[in-house]
Amino acid sequence: MRYILFLFIASIASDAIGQENRALMEMVNAEKSFAAYAKSGGIAEAFMKFLDDSALVFERGEIVNGKSVWGSRKTDSAELLWYPEFAEVAMSGNFGYTTGPSQFRVKKGSAEPDYRGYFSSIWQKNNSGEWKVMLDIGCPSPSEYDESKVEYNSQAAKKQKAGSANIRLVEETFIANYNNGKGYEKYGSIKARYYRPAQKMATGRFVSQNDERVEYKNAGTGVAPSADFGYAYGYVAVGDKKGNYLRVWKKENEDWRIVLDVANY
Repeated sequence: MRYILFLFIASIASDAIGQENRALMEMVNAEKSFAAYAKSGGIAEAFMKFLDDSALVFERGEIVNGKSVWGSRKTDSAELLWYPEFAEVAMSGNFGYTTGPSQFRVKKGSAEPDYRGYFSSIWQKNNSGEWKVMLDIGCPSPSEYDESKVEYNSQAAKKQKAGSANIRLVEETFIANYNNGKGYEKYGSIKARYYRPAQKMATGRFVSQNDERVEYKNAGTGVAPSADFGYAYGYVAVGDKKGNYLRVWKKENEDWRIVLDVANY
């Protein structure tokens, strides 16, 4: 009887992991389709197709509706290339994020890109079963563009306990304890990714390379239905430079940890 019960529980766990892995690849493939559509059907057209109606983007320090921006943008002669280098999905299977290198050329087909950087996107599956981008941010960086280097993770095998989560409180607590970057020692995951303008991607425990005063102001948050992933976004000021930020939080061993941290200013 115990053996049968064990097999039953193992089967349920296996099904949960399988479903989440399928959700992960659905999201990754949605990102790849987004990039492919931008190449074949037009950049603006791709954003209008894959952004949620309420999606947010960041423009010169402002937080604005994505479709209002891309609906009026002319990109016929330009080229924007990107691919998901890293992705994770929540236990709920309908919430996750993707990030990776991007290249922009003012004139399509130019030998060298005019812009190199990293994109980061929050994805959510809507009631129609479609994956849509809820938030999208970029950061200029000397990124390496190699589509063979990818890593995609699901959360199911981590055996996290679902529950409620107040991501706003988690974020505000981090900001209050930022302490010139020392807050990352407590709240940063050892696997975290950090993007800053004109700097190579940093991983692990973040070490600030800027002696200027850094101030964050939270403008909003979101959380997965399974309460194992969340994100916060808002405004950042670094000295006299101003911009925006995105932080993705993940439950690791019952503690909230930063797994993605983007600041563009």
